[in-house]
Amino acid sequence: MKHTLFALVMLFSIASFAQNTILKKLSLGVTYSPNYSYRTLAKTKYDYTKEGRDKYSNAIYGFSTGIRANYQLNQRFSVSLGVEYASKGYEYEQSVEMDMYPDYSGTLPAYHTDYYKDKFEYLDIPVTVHYQFLQREHIYLKVLAGISSNVYLNSETTVKISSPFNNEDFTQQGDASQFNAVNFSGIVGVGVGYQLTDNFTFNLEPVFRHDFTSVYSSSDTKEYQYSFGANVGLFLGF
Repeated sequence: MKHTLFALVMLFSIASFAQNTILKKLSLGVTYSPNYSYRTLAKTKYDYTKEGRDKYSNAIYGFSTGIRANYQLNQRFSVSLGVEYASKGYEYEQSVEMDMYPDYSGTLPAYHTDYYKDKFEYLDIPVTVHYQFLQREHIYLKVLAGISSNVYLNSETTVKISSPFNNEDFTQQGDASQFNAVNFSGIVGVGVGYQLTDNFTFNLEPVFRHDFTSVYSSSDTKEYQYSFGANVGLFLGF
């Protein structure tokens, strides 16, 4: 009897879910995500370099934007393919007291400050699987996971140096030969969707990404980028 009741409850739940389903088989949309962007460094024989960079480096805010296609496999599962432009990076700032410099003869405390901001541009191609675990009328909740292939486009470093001796402010382009042409990252997140009309759906997806492969191809210190973002999108269903 218990098994029969359990089976009836499961069938009722599935039937209710199917009746409430409002997702289209195929949907296309545009997305935008403001991202908290930073990196991790792997330990190497030059651990002092890692410690110094970690001490004086900070995250910056980047973003990603692009187009995405969603395909609904069944009532629960869907797959997604996107093409996105992404701006990522971090900053570094260190101040040193001028009494460490023998040429400085001032009587007041003074500092030599180095500031660097590294910005990287990529063409990200994320592929994700979505599991929709709850739906109530026009709202549904899901979890998602996947991988992204990230194609290197460009990089630049903004440099600002200030001291009693001189002040410099310039931007230099990165050397493409120092970077991996493609790196890969893992993606995990959750999402909520809201059906605006019969054809349009709004999505909000808090997402975490972390690289599997290093940014640089020639550096002794391996550097892996990561980001936290809130991906928003508007989708048209067919």
